[in-house]
Amino acid sequence: MKSIINRLLCLYFLIFVTLFASPDKERYTGAISYSEKRIVQGKIEFSKGAEFPNQWTVFFKERTGNYAVFYDLNGHELHFKYKTNKFDVDGEAFASFLVEGNAYSVKGELLGILFFPQDARGRRKPIPDFKKSPVAKAELSDLQTIPVFKLVEYKEVFSKQILH
Repeated sequence: MKSIINRLLCLYFLIFVTLFASPDKERYTGAISYSEKRIVQGKIEFSKGAEFPNQWTVFFKERTGNYAVFYDLNGHELHFKYKTNKFDVDGEAFASFLVEGNAYSVKGELLGILFFPQDARGRRKPIPDFKKSPVAKAELSDLQTIPVFKLVEYKEVFSKQILH
């Protein structure tokens, strides 16, 4: 008798949950919405004639050397130079509030690209080379290159969705 009552209660609970579950539009998707421009989309638009975007909504990965590394929802990276050399205390203080994994709206000026040159056998080298701006459209549009910006401004992005 108790097992039948328990089964009925579980069935009623499942029906209640499925009837009152929020639709896909209202589910929490994270701090960055899926409609935000990805790095690949920016490269494709640039190859078709638009200007390369200088503002991105991305996640912070790490500080490496003089660069702050960010990534989009696809995992593609952008590098932002935040200090001129290892003795730049002002640049270090400017980027000291970046937290790994948090979403940021970052703005910068394009400095160039990191690209992976090919060796004599046609294979890409594992260590990238830096090429200063102005860069050819074909090089910047290549999916294997990493755009490098000078970090001008960043602001943490918070979700506009209400969690309940």
